[in-house]
Amino acid sequence: MRIGVLLLHGLTGMPSELRPLEKFLQKNGIETESPVLAGHGGTHLDLNRVKFKEWVDSARNSLNELLKRVDRVFLCGLSMGGTIAAMLALEIPERCAGLILLSPTLDYDGSNLDNLTHQKALKSKAFRNILHAMTEYIPGFGGAFYWTETPPYGLKDKRLQAQITKSIEAAKIGQSNEFGLFRTYFSSLHQMKLLTDKFHQVASQVDCPVLILHSLEDTLASMNNATEMYKLLGSQDKRLIAFTGCDHVMTLDLQRHFVLKRVGEFITRITDHEIVAPRKENPIWSFELCDRLSEEGSSFFNNFITENPDYLSAQKTLVNSKTVECQGSHLEIKENNRVKAVMPLFAVAGRILTVGYSQKRWSTDFNQSVENFTVKYLLHSFLDNIAKSINANRICLINGQTLNKNQVTKPTPAAQLNSVAEKKR
Repeated sequence: MRIGVLLLHGLTGMPSELRPLEKFLQKNGIETESPVLAGHGGTHLDLNRVKFKEWVDSARNSLNELLKRVDRVFLCGLSMGGTIAAMLALEIPERCAGLILLSPTLDYDGSNLDNLTHQKALKSKAFRNILHAMTEYIPGFGGAFYWTETPPYGLKDKRLQAQITKSIEAAKIGQSNEFGLFRTYFSSLHQMKLLTDKFHQVASQVDCPVLILHSLEDTLASMNNATEMYKLLGSQDKRLIAFTGCDHVMTLDLQRHFVLKRVGEFITRITDHEIVAPRKENPIWSFELCDRLSEEGSSFFNNFITENPDYLSAQKTLVNSKTVECQGSHLEIKENNRVKAVMPLFAVAGRILTVGYSQKRWSTDFNQSVENFTVKYLLHSFLDNIAKSINANRICLINGQTLNKNQVTKPTPAAQLNSVAEKKR
């Protein structure tokens, strides 16, 4: 079976963002197409003249070219490209092998927008809605307002940050910028909103296998984007991997080898096409939200139940005593891709996210530092994002033999945790 992958860059980006992934796939015998989306590759004026339907059309044209050479395809998109990929998946249900979403972005709401006052205002939904209305009805309005991306440009790699700064300076004097545009006009943000609105209408119809990767340290799009995307998609086979050590443009950043490996594993699982994983991989903790446990995660959880029979009675108490609104998702916690814990998740009456694991074991096993954060803090933060995605108002834990109904867990400030760590040293 011939396999192909369509690679779609993000808003104001370029195919170069996905070049390491493209080379990795091609080296493993997989056909690829990586188009320049309509309006990109030129000036800001070129992008301002383009409608979102033209972005989708240009991606569709490349998809059709790829389909001439392969039997089945994976649709992969970085940032806004992921939204386009998801919509195209609905057009080829029989030939779409899977959907790969990297740093999915339904809304720019990251910390980098806090750098300037007018950019910070864009994080207000009410303010954005006013601008969207004015852009819709006042000709030229969207082309008069913009926000300029500032360091770190969605990257933790200092070397790449320096290259981009140099490239931007070159673009100012008329030379080309291979990294894309780093000024985003509101007219483009408005088209992105229209694209996102359309996606919301059809997302539940997507039923192919889905892999979502998002950095917990993304400065352009918060984890809310990933958990929202996970919630909206109708697939019964989906996995959200949250991890540290890189920023938004994960295919170029410090954890690119981790990203390549996870994408390769996903393609192999779906198609049995053998892919040679990158040898290099930086040490990393990851939290993986899934509807279907991995083989290792399933083995780990079965062993845990054998050793802790009281856990099942606590889970039964939960199901019998509450109206469970959501059941079946799990959270796998991994260190360097090795499962360290499995936590079943439940949403119960009153919108409480309940985590099926012992708080005591959680505290002793995972209170380790990871790049100035503690794993416990990162896990709290991720659970907090999951809770927000289902409008939960608090998080509880199934604690060993009993169901602790009143346990409320809140993220501890990173600075406070670091201070504790310093005292211990």
